[in-house]
Amino acid sequence: MISALIVLVLAACPVDTLAVRGFKKGDIRHVSRVSNGEPIVFSYIHSVSKTPIEETLEVSNGKIRLVKVSYTDQGGAGMPEFEWGSEKFKIEGGKFVLEGFQREFKSMNITVQRAYDDRLEIGDEAIELIQIAREGENIRVSVERTMLAAYLFEEIASGLKANI
Repeated sequence: MISALIVLVLAACPVDTLAVRGFKKGDIRHVSRVSNGEPIVFSYIHSVSKTPIEETLEVSNGKIRLVKVSYTDQGGAGMPEFEWGSEKFKIEGGKFVLEGFQREFKSMNITVQRAYDDRLEIGDEAIELIQIAREGENIRVSVERTMLAAYLFEEIASGLKANI
C-alpha cells in the first residue's frame, strides 16, 4: 500500500523536458529530461555559406534562451559580425563567436534538411534530426513541463518509433 502510494506520488511529480514534436500534428518525436540552466547545442550547416554553425541554447524557466552562436565563415550570408547591446563578439579557436544574448523563445521551429546536418546535443545525448523527421519536414522544439509518468511514457513511445 505504502509503496503504491509512493509510486503514485513520484509519477505525479512535474519534470521539465525538451520535446521535439512534428509541427503539423504535434506528435512526439523525441523527449529528453532537462533542468533550468542546462545547455543545449543546435548545430547545422548554413544554407548559403555551407559552413557549420553552432547555437548554444539553455533552458530558462520553461523557455529556450539563445546564449551563444559560433561559426567559421561570415561569407556575406547575414551572419552577425558586430556587438549589439549586451552581446560580445570575439574570435576563439578560429571561429567567430557572438555571446551575451538576451533572447528567449517559447519554441524553435526547424525545417529538417539532410544536407544541413541538423543536430541537437543535450549533455552526452546527440539527436540527428533527420533520424526523427522526414526531409523538408517542420518540427517544433520546446521546453515542456510534464508529469514524470507522462515523460517516461513519451520517452518509451518515441524510442519505439522506427526511423522515419
